[in-house]
Amino acid sequence: MEPILRDTIIEIDLDRIAHNVTKIREMVGKNVAVAAVVKTNQV
Repeated sequence: MEPILRDTIIEIDLDRIAHNVTKIREMVGKNVAVAAVVKTNQV
């Protein structure tokens, strides 16, 4: 079976990520490491 290939586009709102990181840091404190994960909703 041949794989199905199609164009893929990803849009990342860096301002929204920065806002979310700021809010998370407010909750957990500056001495806590924060890691982010980018995931997809596969179609």
